[in-house]
Amino acid sequence: MQQQTKKKIDEIQEMINAGVEEKEIIKLKFKSSPKAYKEWIEKFGNYLEIKNKEVIVQQERGIEEVNFIPTQKDIEKLKSLLENADDLLGLLNKNVVCDTDDINVLYVPDEFLKLEDVKVSTVRLSKKIEEQFNELVAKEKRYSKTSLLNLALVEFIEKYK
Repeated sequence: MQQQTKKKIDEIQEMINAGVEEKEIIKLKFKSSPKAYKEWIEKFGNYLEIKNKEVIVQQERGIEEVNFIPTQKDIEKLKSLLENADDLLGLLNKNVVCDTDDINVLYVPDEFLKLEDVKVSTVRLSKKIEEQFNELVAKEKRYSKTSLLNLALVEFIEKYK
C-alpha cells in the first residue's frame, strides 16, 4: 500500500472517530464526488474501523461492497428506532389507517384489489368531484378506479353507520 493511501485512510479514520458526517468526509476528502468516495470505500473501506462509545463496528476484510460508513447521527437514529421498536411494531401490526396528519399515503387493503362481485351502476355526481377523483386515480396508477371507489364508499359507510 502506498504511503499516500495509508495517510488518507488514517485521516478518514480520525474523521470517523471524531463523528464527522459522511457528507462532510466526501466534501473534504473526495472533492464532493460521491462516485470517487464509493470507489475508494470499495477498495480501502475494509481498513477502516468505526468506533462509538457503546457500539464498535469493524468491517470484515475482503468485503465486496460497503454502502456507507455510519456517523454518530446515524447511530443515534438507529438507537432511537431500537428504543421505540415495540411501539413501531405495534403500529405496523394493526389494521388501522393513520390520520392524514400523521402520514399521507394511500393504502388499499387486499380485499378491494380483487373484487369478484362487481356490478355496473350509474351514479350522478358533481363534474368537479368527478374530475378530482379522476386526478387521484391517475396519480395512484397502482390501484383501479373500481377499487378506490369501493374503498371510499366502505369508509364512508363505516364512518356514518
